[in-house]
Amino acid sequence: MTWQQYLQKKLEICDNFLQFIDGEKADLNFDHNILKNRSDIIETIHLLLNISQNHHRGPNFYNKIKQILDYFLDQIKQIYSVEEIYSLFKNDRIILVYLFEKGILVPDQLLLNFLKLNKEEYIFFDSYYFYPEVKSYDAKLGKIMEKNLLKINPELLENFEEKRRIGENETYICSLIREDLIDEFVKYTQKTNFSLLSIIKPSIFETNPFLIKNDRTSLIEYAAFYGSIQIYQYLKINNAKFTREIWYYAIHGNNPN
Repeated sequence: MTWQQYLQKKLEICDNFLQFIDGEKADLNFDHNILKNRSDIIETIHLLLNISQNHHRGPNFYNKIKQILDYFLDQIKQIYSVEEIYSLFKNDRIILVYLFEKGILVPDQLLLNFLKLNKEEYIFFDSYYFYPEVKSYDAKLGKIMEKNLLKINPELLENFEEKRRIGENETYICSLIREDLIDEFVKYTQKTNFSLLSIIKPSIFETNPFLIKNDRTSLIEYAAFYGSIQIYQYLKINNAKFTREIWYYAIHGNNPN
């Protein structure tokens, strides 16, 4: 196989995934025959992981990611050790939970090691996303996490699984921005005197690696990230502060406007 043929094959796989994820194709129709060896399978799993972590999340985004992932569950079990699976998907919490659901991963000491929960007196903020798995393995540690969650916000445990499935910041202001509900946004910010210069409050339910890393995201950056043009324009004319980093948010937002 020439390098041109190799590249063409990879492009076909990528295009097939993206057209399915973006809704241009109703069915995946994935051809297993193009993955002839272990190296091909590994590269394709990494490709899917990169799409999962970096692509703009449209409707049913993760449902479609999971449908594609289903093609590779047997290969993942065969190719990777449990430690390698944690390492591979460490930045993709939704997929990790899906692997628990599918029995590829089992809550045990390796989970605690992965979350660095060997010391009960200190629990990392990011670890609370896996509270149900920790609780099922270590009831004592789960009780500590539950107590801490109630201290952070008594409402966090309400509809916990649903919030975790959505995998986005659960606060009301963030939901308004994501849906670009400009009228509701204006009413809410004016009624509550919510500063348009505010920084988005970090959430244990956030699963996007970019937003987790950039934990000082402003409202206008968040609007750019979700392509919410109406709220973006409103914040712009109301003197929201710009930084050069907003380009990165806007690129992900996938809205040419």
